[in-house]
Amino acid sequence: LVRAYRNWQRLPDVELVPAEPDLLTTLRALEQASLAAGELFDDEVRQLLPTLDYLKGEESKRPFDDELEFAHLAAHCAASPAAGLSLWCAFAPEVLRTCLKKPQLRRLQKPFFAACDAVHAATCAAEQHLRTFLLLQMHAQLERHKQDRSVLTFHDLLARTRASLRDPGRRDALLAAIRARHTVALIDEFQDTDPLQYEIFATAFANRPL
Repeated sequence: LVRAYRNWQRLPDVELVPAEPDLLTTLRALEQASLAAGELFDDEVRQLLPTLDYLKGEESKRPFDDELEFAHLAAHCAASPAAGLSLWCAFAPEVLRTCLKKPQLRRLQKPFFAACDAVHAATCAAEQHLRTFLLLQMHAQLERHKQDRSVLTFHDLLARTRASLRDPGRRDALLAAIRARHTVALIDEFQDTDPLQYEIFATAFANRPL
């Protein structure tokens, strides 16, 4: 999450998807999808799942080690369908297509597996909404901490300079001040220059030696 936050701040034109998270709605949808899969988790399905034949080297994607472990897992999920989230995701055809032998795929033509696909899709949506929610919360909290302590980071200086160069009301005055002081710019270690930094240099020294 911290790495995602840093990348988002380093590339400020990247938009979060979704831009406005609706975490409660997506979590409710995920719960309903999980319950629906649990209702279709019948004896026929429980007998089928341990017999699926995985590709060589893909056995690690099996969500249980042996039939005894699966029996305990199945009993727990049958008693509490919402707790079966990881199991329903593991048996989503969207996931199984990458790790099952092809003849096994024909055995997935049951409503249970379609319900597992719906759980997998709902999980992905919830993860996206949760990620945006957490990133926005992190940003708001970090900004409050910096404001309380009267702190500006190196990134803040870059971001504010870039914002000023994009602001029609401030751009001309800032460019005039930079160009009155510097006629040539030399970027050392150019491979470490990120897009935000380069935009500042390219704008400030347009039609000048750079």
